[in-house]
Amino acid sequence: MPGVLLIHGTSPADKNDTLGPVLKNQPPPPQPLLQIAKYLSEREFAVLRYDKRGVGGNLTILDKNVCEMLQSMISFMTQGKP
Repeated sequence: MPGVLLIHGTSPADKNDTLGPVLKNQPPPPQPLLQIAKYLSEREFAVLRYDKRGVGGNLTILDKNVCEMLQSMISFMTQGKP
């Protein structure tokens, strides 16, 4: 099965790259990475997304090399293990 790793830009972003605040009784803000992930998943691609450190569901701030983290994700997708 083909796989895709979606990587954010430099701004603080959650795994969906939510553009703007979520407001009560308002339409949800655009979430481009969520839309891309759904589109690819519907076409049988494995899609890996992640919250940046300290953003979204990831409330930890760790001093780890981002390149190493991304390499681990790529390894997981290609071999099925970190």
